[in-house]
Amino acid sequence: MNRILFLSVLAAAVLSFGCAGADRAQEPAKKHRKIALHGYVYQDISLADTVKKAAEMKADGVVLTKRQFIGGKYPKARVDEKMTPEQREYVKKMFADSGLEIAGFGVYSVPVDQIDAHLDFCKDMGIAVFTEEHKRADQKLWNDSAEKRGVKVALHHHGRKTNEYWDPKVIAETVSKYGNIGVCADNGHWARAGVDACYGYKTIGKKLVMLHFKDVILPRGEDTWLGGGSLDVPKMLETLDGIGFDGYFVLEYEGGDKKNLDSIMRKSIEFLRAH
Repeated sequence: MNRILFLSVLAAAVLSFGCAGADRAQEPAKKHRKIALHGYVYQDISLADTVKKAAEMKADGVVLTKRQFIGGKYPKARVDEKMTPEQREYVKKMFADSGLEIAGFGVYSVPVDQIDAHLDFCKDMGIAVFTEEHKRADQKLWNDSAEKRGVKVALHHHGRKTNEYWDPKVIAETVSKYGNIGVCADNGHWARAGVDACYGYKTIGKKLVMLHFKDVILPRGEDTWLGGGSLDVPKMLETLDGIGFDGYFVLEYEGGDKKNLDSIMRKSIEFLRAH
């Protein structure tokens, strides 16, 4: 009897373990969120140094800005569409060697006769998204140029005082008629404008191609690391997952604590990797 009882208990334990193992196997893998540092945030150092930091922090990419110099072999050369072929190859190799992607370029409003040059640069550098903030009348020019070059344009917004694009309904309506223009949404500017980010994301929906992502301490409106402020970041992520967002989370910080910028970026990356 004791032997029969022992075997019964052992069988039950094995079945229990098997079920638990099966449950674990069925758990969905945690989504990998594409994370980029923005060169604008690190404009006091070179692109080369920013790429090193991004690689050390295990980010996925860096967004280019004209405010930075290339660095390394080209300490005085600006990161822009005027880079020579040699400089462009140098930057491409810099990213390839670091295992990072050029996540985007911008944000800029440029003379309309320079639209093609900027998107030609994006095509040559393998940059999928250029962010701009032009008036409505210029959007067809951006769309047509982007279509010819296979590049995506993302219309960006700032706060209430900049232009009308801070309103999710307005920016969504503006891009709705163009196949090659989406939205680069900034939840920090929304928070300071009194706009709920989840409402904004849902309003824009599938036209959302890139995020400027941060947490904000309210009511001061001060940027901080993800999870360190007043915003419900987990709910924002849940909303983004629900609409199928798969673009870059571009981490920004425009607060006054620049001495701890690296720490702020690391905390934000750790938060996103954990969620």
